[in-house]
Amino acid sequence: LNTLSILGLRIQRMSSDPKKPFGEPWTYPYLTVCTPSCHDMSTLRGWWEEDRQKTQLFYNTVLRMQGHAPHACEPYVVEAVIKQHLDSPSVLAIFPLQDLFGLRPELRRQDVKAEQINEPANPKHYWRYRIHITLEELCANNDFAEQLQHMVRQARRGVAY
Repeated sequence: LNTLSILGLRIQRMSSDPKKPFGEPWTYPYLTVCTPSCHDMSTLRGWWEEDRQKTQLFYNTVLRMQGHAPHACEPYVVEAVIKQHLDSPSVLAIFPLQDLFGLRPELRRQDVKAEQINEPANPKHYWRYRIHITLEELCANNDFAEQLQHMVRQARRGVAY
């Protein structure tokens, strides 16, 4: 892919290194697109509740946070994961909207499972996700917009060099 200048995809929960359980965004090559999740898997918040052992390992080793991981994927955890991706060397960092909504309690869905877009193993669960707030409500949420803008600026994404 590098020879042809074709971007690779790096999904943090699907490590490209068989020796590591998770991808490490700070090690991704420039010619990659990085993301914490995609449409065919659970969201960051959904994954967080699936396997307590993996969650704990991720919390301590990838996020480098001490102690017990919270049972729910708290906004500070979501922010840490998003920052890792924004700070990565990858040319593009992309995020499912549901993962970004995890930054703000008022934007999160009550039912974490309802955030998943597609479940390939279930033929009846195809592309069922529908955004639960109106675009007007989303546009009116200045705190969310300012938080994202701050994170993007801090990571120097979108800055002309």
